[in-house]
Amino acid sequence: GGGARTGRGRRGGRRGRGRAGELDGIGDDEQGSDSEEGEIGDVSQPDDTTVPVACVGAEHGSCHVVQYILDRYGDGRLQPIVGSPAHAIYMQWSWFGEATFARPLGEIVNHRRNFDPEIPAVVEEMANRALLCVKAVNDAVDGKAFLLGEFTAADIMVGYCLMLCNRLIPSHSYENANQYWTRLCQMNGAVKAFSDLNQGPLSR
Repeated sequence: GGGARTGRGRRGGRRGRGRAGELDGIGDDEQGSDSEEGEIGDVSQPDDTTVPVACVGAEHGSCHVVQYILDRYGDGRLQPIVGSPAHAIYMQWSWFGEATFARPLGEIVNHRRNFDPEIPAVVEEMANRALLCVKAVNDAVDGKAFLLGEFTAADIMVGYCLMLCNRLIPSHSYENANQYWTRLCQMNGAVKAFSDLNQGPLSR
């Protein structure tokens, strides 16, 4: 995700699908290859078999990779019809996860990486900002199974941030968000992606 993974990194086109979980099977006939390691913001040049990946940074994360894969290989799956009002909402939630929700979570990670012991007031501020995002998700899924009603890649982007919350932020009382997270964890793609992790309820 954008905020929580900063610095140098290597990420290939096929690994870009790994975060999504539910994107397994899209583009399986293509051979992915890792991009060369570079500075934050460097973008590899695509060819017929690679995904253009920005080396991860605070504003350069996985949302554009997921969208590229969907547009190129998805055959209309996991997103509304392009140009429809629903697609605009889909894009809003996708980038909300990438640019808004992940940001304070990434700041917690970066702070703890650079300060030992951590400064509690700094972590508390970032946690409070993240919890505002949880509240927005909580309100959005009230009476709905997923953000747009049916599952889309926007749920992947936001679900990733909820996973980070599970690890970084203490319990809260946003029950709709908790139930939404539980539904995401029960999906086949998520079960596969989390098979080596011990993921509990968001409020654990």
